Amino acid sequence: YAHVELELIEGAYGSGIEVVSEVSEDIIDKNYQANILNSLMRYRHKGILTGSQLTDVKIVLRYARAHKKHTSGADFYEASKRAVRCALNFADNVLLEPYYDFEIELPFEALNRLTFDLNNMGAETNIGVEGDIAIVTGSAPVICLSDYMDELKSYTKGCARMYLADVNYRPCHNTEEVVRSLDYRQSFDVHNTSDSVICEGGASKVIDYMSAIDRYGFYEKESTEDVARLVKSTFIGTIGTDEIDEIMSKTGGQNKGRDVRKVKKTVLPVATSGSSKKVYKAKEKYLVVDGYNVIHAFADLKELMEVSLDAARGALLDKMSNYRGYVGHPVMVVFDAYRVKGGTEHVETYNGNVLVVYTKEAQTADHFIERFARVHAADYDITVVTSDGLEQSMVRGYGCTIISSREFEKLVGSASIL
Repeated sequence: YAHVELELIEGAYGSGIEVVSEVSEDIIDKNYQANILNSLMRYRHKGILTGSQLTDVKIVLRYARAHKKHTSGADFYEASKRAVRCALNFADNVLLEPYYDFEIELPFEALNRLTFDLNNMGAETNIGVEGDIAIVTGSAPVICLSDYMDELKSYTKGCARMYLADVNYRPCHNTEEVVRSLDYRQSFDVHNTSDSVICEGGASKVIDYMSAIDRYGFYEKESTEDVARLVKSTFIGTIGTDEIDEIMSKTGGQNKGRDVRKVKKTVLPVATSGSSKKVYKAKEKYLVVDGYNVIHAFADLKELMEVSLDAARGALLDKMSNYRGYVGHPVMVVFDAYRVKGGTEHVETYNGNVLVVYTKEAQTADHFIERFARVHAADYDITVVTSDGLEQSMVRGYGCTIISSREFEKLVGSASIL
């Protein structure tokens, strides 16, 4: 159990990471505060634009709390890094790149060409003239100046000199192009997530940062400005201490620092007439397969996909149809169609025994499967096949069984042999 609320403040270029606490020791013990500050300093936080290292920011601890029995140092380490990630989603993020300080000497007649090139680089320049020699000083992106000397010598016929000095970081001159080329997707970065983990009804549950703030916000809304300043960086990752005591008493003890997972129940109580006893009935099994994730994991399907994606899909569905006959319970295969412009969610049946779902535009298979698990976990014993770490964490929180795509390949192979 750990609860951390932070505020991020923009720092000066080159200032690095600064961490301070503005929480009274009456609210949380100084040892816990030191734990939080150390966690914030030693973790290499990633930005949300490209996954690059976070820098030039002041992190202020605004509030924190712990549980007398159920808090360990590792809890604050996890909560702190999630809080930073959450705050970044509400900040105006700036991508930085390295800049050189430079000094260039060249013939005056070549000055127009140089200034044109430097303007295209987004350089800051100062120009001086000594006789027929122009002296240009300033700063420009390292990536632009690294190979520029050859070009400079070419159009000045070797009559130029360039000096490069200290490297410092400044706003990127082509942010959109860099972000697009790197294609970093923070939702896939399971080691740097902004989601909260809460306890509800005795089980862990992963919720996104927006839901966490809406659901567990603590700051009083004194003014619009205060709300923007404080709520933008709030991370709430837990429930109240009373409910924790209740959950721990039900599960037979205190948190000893081990990774304890609740065993999923596979039976439901059903009342019977004429008797005070309860009869337990097993929940119906349901297999949900992340289609493209499995195609990429199965060696034969991955090879076939390089020739034809349609053929790979058909081959997977053939395997699932055969596997459905072997296991004897419903099988659903979900294909990602979020990049299909104008696509709508639709469902069809393959060979009369496999349910096939194509997601709508802007919806991933992950989102569909997570929603299905959330809605139907109480009614079915759901097993999800995927190797996506984030998706596994989400559906496991609803009590689903997880099988990796590679493990599933072995299971399907065994069923084919039988």
